[in-house]
Amino acid sequence: MKRDTLTSTQAAAELTIDVSRVLQLCRAGRLGHSRPKHGKAWVITWTEINAYLTEGPLPSGRPKKTR
Repeated sequence: MKRDTLTSTQAAAELTIDVSRVLQLCRAGRLGHSRPKHGKAWVITWTEINAYLTEGPLPSGRPKKTR
């Protein structure tokens, strides 16, 4: 039975990325934004996980200027 929410450690295992990267994504608002934090722990939903997997990581670096 799958739970509807995940901890940052469980989300990291599901996304096959490091826990510190999951915490960076939470602070940036890409994960853990739909529910309030539980104390100091982020609460991540499956819809956020699926949205991240669909969208993928954002390109790194500074955006190029448009002329």
